[in-house]
Order: sequence, then C-alpha cells, then structure tokens
Amino acid sequence: MLSDQIISLSALDKGGEEPILFWRIEYWNPDKQKILVFFTNLLHLAASTVAAIYKDRWQIELFFKALKQTAKVKSFLGTSANVVKTQIWTALIAMLILKYLQMKSSFAWSLSNLAALLRHVHLHGLVGVAQ
Repeated sequence: MLSDQIISLSALDKGGEEPILFWRIEYWNPDKQKILVFFTNLLHLAASTVAAIYKDRWQIELFFKALKQTAKVKSFLGTSANVVKTQIWTALIAMLILKYLQMKSSFAWSLSNLAALLRHVHLHGLVGVAQ
C-alpha cells in the first residue's frame, strides 16, 4: 500500500445520522507496474486483502464478458439462484464444446469466429449438403 485515506460523506438529506465512511487505498500493482486506487467501506480489512478482492472481482468480470460474447448470454432468464446457475452451467458447457472443436479443427479458428459460424449454420442450415 502506498497511501490511504478515510473519507467521510455526510448524508445531506438525513439530518443527524452518522456520516458514511469510505477507505481510499493507493496500491502498487507489481504485475502491471502501476498504481491502482480502490474505494471501499470495508474498513476492517487489510489493504492487500482489498486489492486481492478487486483482482478476483476483475477476473469474474472478464469471465462474464467472455460468456456474453461467446455464448451470447445477454441477460439471465430469471432471478432465482437455480435459474442463474443453470444458465451459467449451460453456457459453460457450450463454451467447453466450442473450445474442444477449436482445438480439434485443422483451421486456425478464433473462438468467437467458430461460435459465429456455428450460430450461422444453426440458423440457416448447411447449404449444398447432399440429402
């Protein structure tokens, strides 16, 4: 940790309440060779723990970005934990199958191009296939 500050925000519309406290942390990231700044209300954690949480959160964000792009998951079909888990597992299985097809392919397909090709074939069928 390079530096930290406690920031106090007073609730303007609610007189007499205690201010909301935030912790601003400047953290040196040796992997990226740059300073990262974090804001948190988790005042009881160590600065390195806060940095690790944000790093893990970023990996989750990247996972969902890949899920949205490759499996075309734009939104969840419901809000219950079971529905969300089922949709994520289904998308993961589809991504694993795509990755397997990419590895077995004799062409140098990118994962997104292979997914787009399979979506196109699914929607439009194979043209010129002998029946």
